[in-house]
Amino acid sequence: MSFFTFILRAYALSPFVFLRYLPALITFGLILVGIILSTDNIWVIGLVGFVMGTFGAAFMVLNGIRAGLGTIGATDAGTAEGYMHVIPRLLFAHLLLQFIFAMAMAGIAYLIVDATLLSTAAPGVFAEYREVFGAYQSGKASAIANVEPLIAGFESDPGPFRLVALVVNGGLYVIFAICVGVFGVPMAALSANAVQYTPRNDLIYGLGRYFPHQFVLYLLAMALPVILITMLLPVRYQFDMLIGVTSSGVSPVISIAIGIYFLYAPCISYAGMAIGYEQVRGRVMQARQAESRPQFDMVAERENLSSLRKQRTAGRTGANVYDPLAEARARRQRDE
Repeated sequence: MSFFTFILRAYALSPFVFLRYLPALITFGLILVGIILSTDNIWVIGLVGFVMGTFGAAFMVLNGIRAGLGTIGATDAGTAEGYMHVIPRLLFAHLLLQFIFAMAMAGIAYLIVDATLLSTAAPGVFAEYREVFGAYQSGKASAIANVEPLIAGFESDPGPFRLVALVVNGGLYVIFAICVGVFGVPMAALSANAVQYTPRNDLIYGLGRYFPHQFVLYLLAMALPVILITMLLPVRYQFDMLIGVTSSGVSPVISIAIGIYFLYAPCISYAGMAIGYEQVRGRVMQARQAESRPQFDMVAERENLSSLRKQRTAGRTGANVYDPLAEARARRQRDE
């Protein structure tokens, strides 16, 4: 499959993938919000957050990929037993490994970028950006009030802020895109095992296959919108999105549209993973059929032999049969 066909097909399938993924997304959100709102115990909230952020995240990724596989007809209906077997493997063999890789790469990228680009192009802005980001991420009104002077400085001169935000967000999404490109097909192959009659795909089935396709697809689906938000929307609004505040002069419709898109965007990558798995599985099946098929096609060879015999006997009136008596009479007649 060509590069552009892969991208276009993933985008074309993504609405149908989202419709299949939406019930799991709603159920996950209701369970998470319901449990958190039902108690004030910080330990219960922490435990629920940990479980939903690990096994729950693996469950959502599994449902998203299986939505893509189901859309293209590459899998059967899943079973509870299949989900119980696949979720731990997906979490510890793929998602945890990707998290460790992403954190390591982010640390290395931070040291390089902070020592080169940010220290010269925007000195001191990165530290201020982290301070404001941390304050807004905490959601505490006192912390947000303390960083108001920094936000006012960003609003008066947004150039350095936009550079820092672009480098930070762009770098993170590039790292995530590398993870998706390398592990996209193996995650789809593992997700295909969550059925009654499992294909028994291993953990590295199709590792790294269709890497450029899925890398670019993830950047288009996830990184490009973030870059547009960073470059076009007001500075304060970009921080207000962290706590759900829309008082920065941006229409609530835009906020809702952005929120819906970022719920929908992963389905584009899920569709790409499913397409990659379908292509790899098709090639593997073709290779196995070629191995099991005999080297010579006996039916075709028999037909070729028959046609050769017909060509040799073409134009003959009959078959020549050796008759010893007739041969003896012919010799006597020649002698006489």
